Amino acid sequence: MADNELLIFQRDFIKAILDERSEEIFSFIREQDRERFNIYRNNVYYALGSSLASSYPITRRIVGAEFFLYLTSAYIRNNIPTSPSLISYGKSFPRFIETFEACASIPYLADFCRLERAWLEALSARDAPSLSVKDFAGILSFDLHPATRLVMSDYPIFSIWQHQQAESPSTEAPPIDLVPECVLITRKSEVVKVSNINADQANIVKLFFVNKGNIGSINWRKNLQSQDNFLRLLDVGTFENVDKGKPS
Repeated sequence: MADNELLIFQRDFIKAILDERSEEIFSFIREQDRERFNIYRNNVYYALGSSLASSYPITRRIVGAEFFLYLTSAYIRNNIPTSPSLISYGKSFPRFIETFEACASIPYLADFCRLERAWLEALSARDAPSLSVKDFAGILSFDLHPATRLVMSDYPIFSIWQHQQAESPSTEAPPIDLVPECVLITRKSEVVKVSNINADQANIVKLFFVNKGNIGSINWRKNLQSQDNFLRLLDVGTFENVDKGKPS
């Protein structure tokens, strides 16, 4: 098969996997192998759909298995994996939901997906020593912990998250006040922690994210509205003790 033919084959193969109406691939594949190809396509969709269901289990519970399957099928058609590993697959799923018309009646869903993705990323982030209140007294430099994630929403996504942590959560919407909530996701002592923080605390964390790689330029003391805000962030493991482990 010439290089040009190979490229055409690869293009048509992917197109046929994503769209069952596509017929171009069958100029390369024997008609009697059509059923085997369809089985392969179904297996691909099943694997990618299962990966999304594992990444967003509470989102699936909220919308129901049938609607979630509809969502993921639409997502997969336009978002093929870019890596052999499926660990990062579905990172853009919240953005997809945000623009997907069928989800317009659930306005908080995209941000809730962002919360689930943040939890997953925090779980798999690299290990690092958290900065404690005791360590902070003599610290020379610190940064956000690799597991730290922040989701700021116009909707009460933390309250919804809490409701869904019950042993047998209801799929019905709980009686929750429709107020904005800021959620901090951290990992301390190998446990992922989801915390509801106030706007001042969220802005401190946001400042570190915006200045990532240039932490020394942050006048964080100027942005610290109260000592309690910073102590709260230290308590849940927001920061990494950069000095710890360095050779003296």
